[in-house]
Formats: sequence, C-alpha cells, structure tokens
Amino acid sequence: MIDIPAGRFKQWQEGLVFHGRKNQGPDEATVAECMARQSKLAESMEGGASTLARYLREELALHGKNLQEVPPLPRQLAMEETFQPPVELEKELHDAWSTLVHSGAASQPAFWTACHIKWLEQGRLGNDPDAAFSTGVAGKRQPNLDTRTRDVLRHLGGLPHIRGNVSVFSDCPLSRAWWRRRLAVEAVEHAPAGDLTVDSAHRALHRSNQVWETLVMLSLRRVTAINQPTVRAAIVAYLASQDHVQPKDVTAIAQACARQGLGYSLRHVSWDDLLELVKRSAN
Repeated sequence: MIDIPAGRFKQWQEGLVFHGRKNQGPDEATVAECMARQSKLAESMEGGASTLARYLREELALHGKNLQEVPPLPRQLAMEETFQPPVELEKELHDAWSTLVHSGAASQPAFWTACHIKWLEQGRLGNDPDAAFSTGVAGKRQPNLDTRTRDVLRHLGGLPHIRGNVSVFSDCPLSRAWWRRRLAVEAVEHAPAGDLTVDSAHRALHRSNQVWETLVMLSLRRVTAINQPTVRAAIVAYLASQDHVQPKDVTAIAQACARQGLGYSLRHVSWDDLLELVKRSAN
C-alpha cells in the first residue's frame, strides 16, 4: 500500500471541502480558511501538471517517495480520455494493470490520488489539469472555486467524506475504468459458458455512468445480496441484453433479489431462475 501518513489524506480533503451538519453552515473563519486552501489548489493547477503534482506531494507528505507501487500508464492519455475514458481505454488500462492493481488498494481514494501524482510527474496526463479533472475542455476553467475543487478531488481519487464509499468507484474515471472491466471479467467467470462475454459485459457496465453508480452504490450501501457473484453476473447479463436500462430498473432488481434472499440462499438458485427473477423485477 502507498504510504500516505494515517489521517493525512482525510484531513487534506476535509480542509478543502467543508462538510457541516445538516441545516448548519460553517462559520466565517472556517469558510475563509477553506477558501484559502482552495485557492492554493487552484494556483497549483494553473501552473500545469508538474506544479499540481508538487502541491499534492507537499499536502500529502510524499516528498522523496518514489511511489513505486503506482502502476504505469500504458501510454500518454489525451485530455478527453482522462476526463471520460472510452470503453476501449478502460479495457487497455485493466489489461495493463491486471497483475499490478489489487482490489484492496483500488478501493482507496488515496491510492488513486498517489497514482495521479506520479502520472502527472511523468507527463502522461497532459498539461491542463482543469481540462483533465474538471471541465473536460482544453483551456476552460470552472469559475466557481468550490465546484472546481470538488471536481478535482473527485477525479483524482474520490471524495468519500462527501460522496461516501461509492466515490472511488464512480467519480474517479481511471479508478472506475479498472473496476468496470474487473467486474465484467468476474461476471463472465460466474455465468454459464457462452451466455456472456467480457466485452459485452463491459460495454453494458460502461453504457451509462448513472446505471453503473446505482449498481455500485446498492452493492456498497444497501443491498448486499447482489454482491453474491452469480447474482451479480445475472444482473450484468441482463444489462448486456438491454439497450436502455435505467437506474430505477437496477434498484428494482436489487430489491427483488434482496427479498428473494430472505427466504432462499441465492447461491443455490439456478442460473435460469436468477435470470428470470432479474428480468421480471425490471419490467
């Protein structure tokens, strides 16, 4: 695991984005301090990739560390690829990292932030951090400082104290790329031979970020029944068979699987019955 001092990453993010209690805003001193920190981040972004990387090393106490655990990018990425990886790039990244990235590290926003530091230093993500991590458009800047900050933190690794555990799976494009292809591979491993291919499963998971986020959020927060590998494979197989699945359909499927799991062990339900359950609950 990349050695960022305990609590340093959390403290850094919380200092940049205030998370107050419901119906209670921050006091003026807290707002001023937060805005000063946001301005420092924005200044580093204006300086380009190497300046942003130096800022991140300083804030996360990574001076002198070579970050050798960071998997290499297979090639330099275009700005639009970094901001919104196409399905072909997601496959390329997963294949390049298949033996280098492990799920424990990949579920940690700090890991992906450290990865981005090294990739920025290597010049693999271009020299326009705003375009790569905030706006998706070369030379364009988000005028709202708080929004700009949140954009960057989400894209660098995730913003868990605001968005929860789903953030690293959904908000960080290069993390999301690895996870989508990984879950596609796992789905095929638990489906009958010939019923699903890795590419068709991956395209289904890539088709809609909203559907992907709903599936991951339900897995993490609410409906653990769909984490059973064969159940998840059946859900992915259904997604691959449809062109226009909505997030509400994924929620309905997950709820139906949870209800079924109260009376039966889903591990012992046949593949055909699982598929029927998924199809029926989505319609």
